[in-house]
Amino acid sequence: MKNYSKTFAPGTIRTTTKSGWVSAAGLGTNTITNWTLSAVADVENSFTSTLAEIGNPGKSNRATVAYNPCYKQA
Repeated sequence: MKNYSKTFAPGTIRTTTKSGWVSAAGLGTNTITNWTLSAVADVENSFTSTLAEIGNPGKSNRATVAYNPCYKQA
């Protein structure tokens, strides 16, 4: 039987029924301590789904490019 237990750094997040988002300072740094669990009405406008899960499946409020969910490369 395999042991799937893991040791995680203190202050880091685990996502199951909530999504997570990275701070502006953490973008591109690959530093897990810069991630935050989503909460209703946080800076990413997260909300509760009909399954009682919290997250924002849309675009980030810190997007630096125009958002087009139907982008098609020519």
